[in-house]
Amino acid sequence: MKSRIVLGILIPVLLCPGGCSSVRPIPLDPHFWQQQGKKIGVVLLTPPPAETTKLAPPTETFNTSAPFAMNNEPWLEDMVTEPLRLAEMKPLQKAMLKLDAREFHLVEDLFVSGLKRRGFSAFKVDQLVMRSYFPKFREWDMRRSYEKTDFRGLGKTYGADYLIVVDLVRYGPYCHYVYAYNDHMAVEVQVRAELIDARTNRILWRTGGKKYDFSSPVNASCGNEDDIPVISEALQDLLENAAKALSRDFFAP
Repeated sequence: MKSRIVLGILIPVLLCPGGCSSVRPIPLDPHFWQQQGKKIGVVLLTPPPAETTKLAPPTETFNTSAPFAMNNEPWLEDMVTEPLRLAEMKPLQKAMLKLDAREFHLVEDLFVSGLKRRGFSAFKVDQLVMRSYFPKFREWDMRRSYEKTDFRGLGKTYGADYLIVVDLVRYGPYCHYVYAYNDHMAVEVQVRAELIDARTNRILWRTGGKKYDFSSPVNASCGNEDDIPVISEALQDLLENAAKALSRDFFAP
């Protein structure tokens, strides 16, 4: 792929601005499957806008004899190339803000259908749900794990015994630069999910670690407007794969 000038930043940006947290996963107790007939609500937290992340290592890490090198002063080169990167990437950033995460909504149907096949009364919680809508949970027990957000009120509203809460933490393109050139890019998706006892707010199952931080390379340029449809399609494909992975792992024997 021919390199093109693209937007970047002078300092490295964390690939997981929301926090690549090493949350401890909690395996599901096999006895859970013996509770057929229980009512389980599947909650997809309202996704954030797609986010374009960037990484432009300081030019001093590269050979200063390269075409853009200026009198062996990498900081001066960065001052010159940064506006070029910013201008080139703006169309992609604007397009990503308009992109929805439609393919990830498949996760609701996968969980509901899977639970019904196993004898549970499962349903989708069809309302906008954000953590900020609910109070923090304050009834801690050091011997057990509880959700920090108090979802008991939501469970009571829907008469649910349990809630499966799915969180699309972040998603969007990742662009890497060398000088003012986008040498490669990828799309990334970070998801989390947990099963909560709606009466106690206790976590009975939770994903964790980097297993659910998905990334897929894309043969495109962050600075080429003609590549935006390709990037968008690749991102939707990865969102669908992430939804399937969550469901597959929850129902795995």
